[in-house]
Amino acid sequence: MAQAIAINLMQSAKGGSSCRFDSAGLSPERMVSGNALYAVMRLGMNEAVIENRKCSGLPEKLNERKWDLILVMKESMKNEVRRQAGPSVKVLTLREFGGESGDIQDPLCQGQEVYDSVAMEIKRLLEKGFRTV
Repeated sequence: MAQAIAINLMQSAKGGSSCRFDSAGLSPERMVSGNALYAVMRLGMNEAVIENRKCSGLPEKLNERKWDLILVMKESMKNEVRRQAGPSVKVLTLREFGGESGDIQDPLCQGQEVYDSVAMEIKRLLEKGFRTV
């Protein structure tokens, strides 16, 4: 969901961007939730920008390329990603990226309203963060 929102925001920004956004899970092999895709559509964004609807694992993504920044939803995820990625990769929570503190609720296995709320929060935080990058 965050990947689709980030791609849409960058595509709509003046001049676009050469940034690459990807998604990986600490618990891989799950398919992207239909609720997540619907939440992206409800923001007026294109959910089809997600190339691979099956989440791959973080170690696989870390081995694919060098990442300048990794954004996560929770502080506990941040600690785990830092442990796996090493000290050379900058890891922030989405709230830190947006200049705030705290965790983002994981909407997994919750209703559409929760997915919609989390999608709006991710969009707001990414917009704030992109203004300062």
